[in-house]
Amino acid sequence: MGNKSELIQQYNEISAKNALNAKIAELSEALKNLNNVSTTVDYILKNHENIKNNYNLAGTAYKNETEAEQTTVKIASEKFSKYKEDIAGELNAKILFLGFEAAACRTSMNTLSILIDMAKE
Repeated sequence: MGNKSELIQQYNEISAKNALNAKIAELSEALKNLNNVSTTVDYILKNHENIKNNYNLAGTAYKNETEAEQTTVKIASEKFSKYKEDIAGELNAKILFLGFEAAACRTSMNTLSILIDMAKE
């Protein structure tokens, strides 16, 4: 056991580091907001028939262009979803890590509290 003033100093140092709950709450809110964002990219022109009927654009060239645009939109939507999943995974990992770190700080602070109560000046 250390002397009481050393134990109090250690307790205060750990206590100062233990602002982790605020960071966890901040990251949890960011994760919640991220999960509420849609990554779907809509193809507004819908399909070749829609373009043909509404814009009077027909023929193989327009059909090929429509298919290429639809593929591009699909790929972009998939990439956005992947980025979202990656970021969500990183946020979850950080939240878990900070949770373990916060628990370790609480345990250390509890132990030091007991030691402080038992310590002599």
